[in-house]
Amino acid sequence: MTIFCEQHPTEPAHWTCSDCGSSFCPDCVLKRDAGDYVLGKIIHMCPKCVIPAEWIGAANTIVPFWNRLPKFFTYPLHPIPLLFNIGVCIMLLIASLLPLVKIIFILLLVGSVIKYSFSVLFRTAQGNMKPPSFTAGTVSESLKPVFKLLLLYFIGLIWTVIIIKYTGKAPGTLFWITFENLLLPAMIMILVATESVFHAVNPNLFIRLIFRIGKGYFAMCALLALLGAAPFVLLNLLMKIIPVGFNVFLFAFLLIYYRILSYHLMGYVLLQYNQEVGYEVDYDEFQNMSGNSKPEIPDPEAGLLTQINFMSREGKLDEAITLIKESTNTNDISNIKLSEQYYKLLKMKKMYPQMADHAVSYLHMLVRDKEKKKACDVFLECLSVDKEFTSAPVNIFAVAGWLYETGKVKEAMAAYNRIIKLYPGDNLVPNAYFRIAQIYHDRLMDTAKAKKILNAIIKKFPDHDIVQQAGNYLSTLPG
Repeated sequence: MTIFCEQHPTEPAHWTCSDCGSSFCPDCVLKRDAGDYVLGKIIHMCPKCVIPAEWIGAANTIVPFWNRLPKFFTYPLHPIPLLFNIGVCIMLLIASLLPLVKIIFILLLVGSVIKYSFSVLFRTAQGNMKPPSFTAGTVSESLKPVFKLLLLYFIGLIWTVIIIKYTGKAPGTLFWITFENLLLPAMIMILVATESVFHAVNPNLFIRLIFRIGKGYFAMCALLALLGAAPFVLLNLLMKIIPVGFNVFLFAFLLIYYRILSYHLMGYVLLQYNQEVGYEVDYDEFQNMSGNSKPEIPDPEAGLLTQINFMSREGKLDEAITLIKESTNTNDISNIKLSEQYYKLLKMKKMYPQMADHAVSYLHMLVRDKEKKKACDVFLECLSVDKEFTSAPVNIFAVAGWLYETGKVKEAMAAYNRIIKLYPGDNLVPNAYFRIAQIYHDRLMDTAKAKKILNAIIKKFPDHDIVQQAGNYLSTLPG
């Protein structure tokens, strides 16, 4: 069952706190830079308890493998594995024409396929859905994965021979079918997780893995069995319609295609059930799955906002205010959401002097971001608790215009007059007079007063840009 974020009920959680039991999505969890301890490493912390949170695991956020089957079939058709497959098939055809080195050449090619398949499995199990690149190193580097896989088959064969010797051919054949289709996938997954053949063949481990995954594992094995038979069935169907010389190429292509598909499937199942299996998935690598993630960059103010939000929801208003004061210069907060939250906290606690003091910088951000309604509300709220409240003329001028737009004519007039009274030498004063004149004519129907103000503007501020506009407006007024 999917666990959702406590604050965002529709978002699957990535992290959980062992102390308070809360779960969080990436937007809610706190992110801290580990600093010199682990360069570039991000520590994820509970926003309530401020202690390291535990990653819930990939299964809570990824699509179950049975819901993405079409993507498994298209994975080997990605340009990289497709070109690899075609290249190997061509080289197999060439190898068949070189009798002296044919066996060695074919073994190297088979080994390269096994190694590439293991790379697919491991990469997928870490949450990266982009196929691994293929280089000469696929053949030239260590062949340990190949030998380890062959050793698993050899051990299975030994068990089969022993069973045949002591119980007969039928039980031995049944065991081999069970081994290849039911036990081997679990062994391969353990081999990838531990890099140990000893662990892979340990019944206590692979049987426990099978039952921990449960129905999902048996569904995967059934699909793998079908995939294993698919090349033979398809080749049998296509033999009548394709050239005889193309049979070998097609059969090799189908074998490699379904092997890459199968190992991609096993890797995804290992990712999906990593918690049950005990397989450690690197969260940063998992975040790169499908190339959709954004790099995590710790933002102290955003992290602080997350903490404040949780404190506010729990009624810890005093603690939230104290935390903001201790963590920031409250009059120089750059995060508008944090500034808004601080303003709301002061308002709820009726700390009006502090609220008005903080509103100076908060109102500036609201005007900058053209948050019209919020800016008007903050301006009027602060005036209601502090008649001397003021802000920069440009901010008051913008708010006055927005108040006028919303029909608050009286409040708009008062705001323009505030600029004239408090900032008589500011360049916006003539503009404020002009807006007042417009209000008198357009809303208060006092054309005479409007004319008087417009004439005063032209006379008192002859060099100001607004003079021409004032003159044009004056010429349109009746009488």
